[in-house]
Amino acid sequence: MYSIIGIEECINNLYYVISEEGVSVDSNSLAGLKFGYNRFLSLFQKPSTLTSRMLPELVSGSHEEKALLSAFIEPVINIDNPFQLTREAIDQAVENRDPNHIEWNLIAIEDAYYSLKKLSTPLGTLCDLMINKIFCTDIPGDVSASTLNALGVLWINFSPRTTIEDWIEVLVHELIHQLIFIDSHIENHYTSRAMEVYGVSAICGLSRPLPCVFDSLLVSLEILNLRRYVYAPKGIISRNQIHPSTATLLCNAFTTIESIKPYIKSEHFISFRGKKILQAAIKYIKEYNYTFSTY
Repeated sequence: MYSIIGIEECINNLYYVISEEGVSVDSNSLAGLKFGYNRFLSLFQKPSTLTSRMLPELVSGSHEEKALLSAFIEPVINIDNPFQLTREAIDQAVENRDPNHIEWNLIAIEDAYYSLKKLSTPLGTLCDLMINKIFCTDIPGDVSASTLNALGVLWINFSPRTTIEDWIEVLVHELIHQLIFIDSHIENHYTSRAMEVYGVSAICGLSRPLPCVFDSLLVSLEILNLRRYVYAPKGIISRNQIHPSTATLLCNAFTTIESIKPYIKSEHFISFRGKKILQAAIKYIKEYNYTFSTY
């Protein structure tokens, strides 16, 4: 989303959705916009998901972790790791909570956040605006996730082998989901029938419902651009522990494009806005070639 519409439109989208709900917002400062965003979220989200701070909050405490994780129980089509979360799994995770593991995750994501702000001011600014809270709950398997049930909330859980480069990619990955949520709030990207058809995810390479595939293509574009335009000029190399290598991501993206071509042409699955975004993403990706496989 960021690469396709730019930071100005991302910010304008946020201002628009807040104003459309009748929430007053100070558009003259980022702090005023963040405050207005949380007033907007308070209309339909629990207080535990909100913040009064400009920067993302790192949540550490079993009670709040459990409250935040509960929002992820409902099916979330935007998670590329389709883990079925249950209340039983949450209770068990809280009971077996490892403070050291959680502290390590929060320290790592904080390092990634400040590193990203240094590497890319626009992406850092969008993180400040869009992300309220980040928490870790240790459930088997590496995972990061966002949900429409709790905008502004990021769930993370990774092993100590994860590098700072991968953590930055995780942050960008989830930021893009947050931007997609806001853009689709203005105009749906797909129709109610979109869950009936499948394509190939550009992230995991598996068959997924069309909304997942739509989002995966936008996320893959941002990871490719992060590696090409932010990492490569500074000699930073992604370790590919969370996301596939650049060559694989690019290959997956082209496979994704082929798998959803019939739905782009159809009038029954993707909205006008969704098609416009997809066509921009496809054009962007097709400009790539395999010489970028080392990024």
